[in-house]
Amino acid sequence: MEEFEWYSDVEPSEKSAMPGTYAVLGLGLYSEDYFPLVCRYMGLVDTEHQMVQDGYPQAFIEAHGVKAEHMPVIVSILLAGIDEGTKVKNLTIDRPELAEALIEALKDKESYQCEMVVCRTFGSLKKLEGAARKAESPLKERLEQLLALC
Repeated sequence: MEEFEWYSDVEPSEKSAMPGTYAVLGLGLYSEDYFPLVCRYMGLVDTEHQMVQDGYPQAFIEAHGVKAEHMPVIVSILLAGIDEGTKVKNLTIDRPELAEALIEALKDKESYQCEMVVCRTFGSLKKLEGAARKAESPLKERLEQLLALC
């Protein structure tokens, strides 16, 4: 992995990919043993010049599910998406322990990063507000805490 370096199989564009991309993404789907590598990779991605990682959250969740212990990895993957990142269809925060893990993973993030993760998780801040209104305790309180972070 080398920041600001690219495979040479395509002309420089959004289709460009940092060396190591395909190996890291594949290893991350294969085993939890590679989650630290996935997080390191996502921290290096140049989101202005690369889009290949944008579909990864859905594939990651298909492979591993949404679990509280995976939330730091999921957040790092979501933050490596492009700024216009869309909602990840199979990412649902429907249990208090998932909301708590999401809050914990976002505590040290900037508000714009929190908002990006919320948009990729719920669709928008307004949709998170709606989910919080409809939820029952204790999920309701956790979703309200998440709103307060953003």
